[in-house]
Parts: sequence; structure tokens; C-alpha cells
Amino acid sequence: MRFRSTRHFAMLVCGVFLSIYAFVWLLTSGSSSHVTVNKSSIPLEYQARCRFQETAFEGEEAEVSAEYKLRGVAVVFRHGERSAMSQKPSFDCACFRDDDRRTFETLQQEINSDKFAEFVRVDPKFSGYPRTPHRSQCSPANMTAEGALMINRMSSFLRSKYQPARLFSGEHMDVKIVSSQYHRTFQSALSFIQAFFPKPSSFIPSLNLIASNFTFLCTSPACVCSQAKHWRSALYDSEHQAYFLSHGSKPLIESIQALKSLPAFENAMDPLALVDTALGNYICRRKALPCAGKQCLTYDMLNQAINETFVHGEEMYAARDGLIARKLQSVEAYAVLYEVGKMLYYLQKQPHSKIIRVIYGLIYRKT
Repeated sequence: MRFRSTRHFAMLVCGVFLSIYAFVWLLTSGSSSHVTVNKSSIPLEYQARCRFQETAFEGEEAEVSAEYKLRGVAVVFRHGERSAMSQKPSFDCACFRDDDRRTFETLQQEINSDKFAEFVRVDPKFSGYPRTPHRSQCSPANMTAEGALMINRMSSFLRSKYQPARLFSGEHMDVKIVSSQYHRTFQSALSFIQAFFPKPSSFIPSLNLIASNFTFLCTSPACVCSQAKHWRSALYDSEHQAYFLSHGSKPLIESIQALKSLPAFENAMDPLALVDTALGNYICRRKALPCAGKQCLTYDMLNQAINETFVHGEEMYAARDGLIARKLQSVEAYAVLYEVGKMLYYLQKQPHSKIIRVIYGLIYRKT
């Protein structure tokens, strides 16, 4: 094959390259066999759970009168939007909009840059952790690209609210950022930092991201509960499932059992797992809810599952017969409450200081 000029040859090479790139992009972005639905068909409360990118953040953060100076902030968050706990690996988790895909790639580059690594010193316990989620891959319990953007945009919103209250001005700034040792919480913390502390300053020249002791968010070696990990991983799920089977609505139990014939729901044994699977596999991916024969998953069923989860959670916490739920919640809430209490104590003792605490991690609930 002969080419009339080097230019024609270069154009052909570019065309082949772009075709291959487009094919790989489609492959890794993963269009699903499930029907994509219009956002307007998803109830508002579920849109809020997914935190779709086109929804603006709203709130009354930092409404501080001009006669006061904001001196302390504690931000407690779990993580950005993630795949289901029992997620089947796929490439369905790319950002839905092209603009968001480009924004995520920019965020990835920033967080993975040498400059950002110099500014944010990461605890050695996070060695080997990916700093950002994959741009399109879904994997069990891991944060999605949209989850990273959600945290980043929320952080930017919070900064815009706190800045007029003069939180970021002054010389004596005590900042502590803690994350539990999960990829999704670690990545959430970095996405938060990138927007909340956009660059080094004279009073925040660098930051440390500290790994907590498992899920209960303590950082001191003395703050250890050796049984908590066993409670969460081995006992809580089975306890929650057993309680649902003995106290739950019989029609809901039968509906969940019918849906287990679907691969995504084969491990959905209780209402919490049902909602988690529905969000991670369908609703937050903007897919139509599935059917298993004559049994279809509906938003009414999910609402009932959520209601039963809250009711059972209160009952299990109040139970006096040795249920793990009460112990686990007490252990995992302790560190956060202690940190806030200590923060208030130091603010009273040091009237010219400012304190920021950012805590990312699991608190009691598995999702």
C-alpha cells in the first residue's frame, strides 16, 4: 500500500489510534445490558443517596454572625458513593456525564502528583493503597469515580461556607485528619483534602493523613478494642440477618428470597444488604430495577426495607440480651465523641488557636 505523502500516512495512523482508543474507552467504561433510566424516574430520596453530580450542594453550614469568629470545625464523614458490598466486578462505574469524566481525570492527576504527595504526608499504614478509585471499574465495596467527585465537590462547598467565617486565617492552626484503613475512606479523605486545603499556606505548610485503629477511629496505641474487629466481621452480619428473619415482615422476607435468584442479590440476606445491592448495582448506576420472574424489585419494597432496618437497629441497640449491635456502636462512636470533646477543651484553653478535625471512616453501620 502506497501513500501519497507523509501527511496522509500520519492521518491514517492517527485515525487507527483514535479508533482503538474509542474501542478501549467503550470497553472500560462498560455500557451495561441493563436499561439506563432518566434521572427524573428515580425518586428524589434515592437521588440524594446516590448524590448525582448534577445536583448542587445546599446547606446552612457556617452561618456565623460577623461578631463571632469560627475557631473550630469537626467534619465526620464515611466515604463517597461506592459499589455494593457484594458487587460483581464490571466496568459500569464510570462517571455518567462526559464533563464529570474529564473533571475526574483532572482530580486523579492532582491527587497522584508529586506536589500533592509533598503537601499531604500519608501514614505508612496506607502504603500500597491506590490514591484514587478506578475511572470506570466496579469492585466490591470500593469507591467509584463519582464518589470521589462527590466528596471533592462537597469539600469545595464546605470551604466556600467556612472561608467567610475566617476559619482559614490566623497563625495557630491545629489540623488532624484521620481515616480508617479502607481504600474507600482513604480515597475519600484525599479527595476532601484536595478541595478543602487546596494549597499549602503559612499556617498549614503540610498535612498528615493518619490511619486509625480499625473502624473505631482511634489513633492512640492505647485506644484499642481487640474484640471489635471480630464483632463486626464475624458476628454483626449474622446477628442482623437472624434478627430480620425472626422479627421482619414475612412478605418482605419472601420478596428478598425471590430476588436471590438474580446474581447480584444472591448474598442479599437482609434489608440492609438489599438496599446496598440495589444502590450499588442499579440505582446509582441509573439502571432500571430488575425482576426475578414475577418478583420485581420496587422502590416501595426498598422503602419498606429501609424502614425495617431503622426499626431493627433501634430494637437491637436497646436489647439487653447481649446483642453485638449495642457494643459495636458504643465502641465505634467513642473515638469521635472523645475527639470532639478534646477539641472543645483545647479551644477553651487556647483562645487564639483554631482546630480542624476531619474524620473519615465507618461508624457502626456496614454501608
